[in-house]
Amino acid sequence: MAVLPRVSGDYGFYGFFDIRDPQALFKKLRYDYQHICADPLNAFPVWDFFVTANHLVDWIWPSAGTAQHRQERAAETIPRICEHLANGAKHYIVNRAHVAVTQIERTGEAFAGYRSERAEECDTLLISLDAREAAELGTTRITAWELARHVLIYWGRRMGNSDVLGFD
Repeated sequence: MAVLPRVSGDYGFYGFFDIRDPQALFKKLRYDYQHICADPLNAFPVWDFFVTANHLVDWIWPSAGTAQHRQERAAETIPRICEHLANGAKHYIVNRAHVAVTQIERTGEAFAGYRSERAEECDTLLISLDAREAAELGTTRITAWELARHVLIYWGRRMGNSDVLGFD
């Protein structure tokens, strides 16, 4: 295995097992997306997906500092949303100012145990967006899997992969 060059603040930990570069982390993002599609009411793959998506910024620009990473995330809608969701997921309570998401909720709780032909309209993991993000995505509320699809397309384009949804 090649030894990667060290950068300031580097303590010699490169990646996680076989996930060792941004392309491998993107592959994990696709894997998480497939799990969301297979089980769209399961918050576990949604949690994994948005935490992974948020950290792509860190992996693509590993030598940039925290301030630069914050600027990269703040500059565009998808990274802003991912940062807000990931920090809320990882830290339980978001205790520093974030904009992008106003609320996350599981809808259809009142219908627990009830299934119909239109169950997907009743039960869903729903994300409500701040005005700026809503205007940019064209919706105030979006399901977790729909947002994940936008995120996957965004990062696929940023990383030069135009066939990102080829497995659908």
